[in-house]
Amino acid sequence: MSPRIITRSLLIAVIAFAGFSCKTTTTSPTDQVVTHDPGEFGYTYNDTVVDRKDYPGDMSFSSAVLSPNTGKTGVVIEINLNLYATTTSRLRTLKLTVPMPAPSAGTFTTGSGAASIYFTLDTGIYAAAAGGHIVITKFDTSAMTISGTFTFDAYDGAKSEHITSGYFNAISYTNYDPGLVTAVVNGVPFTSIYAVTPPNFYSVDGGQHMVLMADGDSGNVIKSLGFGITSPGVGSYDLDITTGGQWFGTYVQNTPRIASISTTTGAYGNITFTTFDWTNHRLNATFNLHGHDKNTGDPVDVVNGKMINVPWVLK
Repeated sequence: MSPRIITRSLLIAVIAFAGFSCKTTTTSPTDQVVTHDPGEFGYTYNDTVVDRKDYPGDMSFSSAVLSPNTGKTGVVIEINLNLYATTTSRLRTLKLTVPMPAPSAGTFTTGSGAASIYFTLDTGIYAAAAGGHIVITKFDTSAMTISGTFTFDAYDGAKSEHITSGYFNAISYTNYDPGLVTAVVNGVPFTSIYAVTPPNFYSVDGGQHMVLMADGDSGNVIKSLGFGITSPGVGSYDLDITTGGQWFGTYVQNTPRIASISTTTGAYGNITFTTFDWTNHRLNATFNLHGHDKNTGDPVDVVNGKMINVPWVLK
């Protein structure tokens, strides 16, 4: 498993539930008027019809996040539609991702560099083939809700799913500022602005232990910073082999040469939190790391490190 996949597995999703009182109506293929409550969604896959209203419980929900299109212009709306059948413990999830110049209605097609859809059925993950469609029928920036329809074919190896009649109605969305992590590594700039996934600082043990993962660059380039802090807050923290596994700093890269340092194996450094907001869950910090690659012995120096308005999640 690659470091990027491992990194992604640590991330924690933040769920935003729909809560508006209005309803919308659509017309079915038989000309029967169908009323959808805010936050509802549904679709048909391989002739099986599913709808949110038929799946009670907290594990069936809709959410959406609007964020800057990292490393590019415009924005990205990410819509999550989760259905969980309590009687069979069967999980179905849909993740619709749509890049666009600005929040607006329109038709978006799946394909390379365009919109994408992932459909998870139990343990199978199906990716939408090129030519699927997501139609944003209403992007209400005042009420911060989004509505639309979708249809696509998806594949997981030789297995396939045909999804039709998909809809989502007045899904509440939140605005997301991913924050920024920058540094200079052996004279080369490091920035999270081009990373596929923005920096994530999340807590465990009720906030007593926090871990930051931040990627630089994108694609097959791996440049990753990691920090772990126990009982964090405004202040300066030295990191070295004496602080153990719960206080650590790491840096890993695969280009222009493979290099890896960690304060758990001899590297040393410091992280200083200048702000640590427990209300808005944002932080600012400076940091540095110094060490030698364990395989080559080459020096690795991470200097002028900055965390700018980085969000964190309390679990």
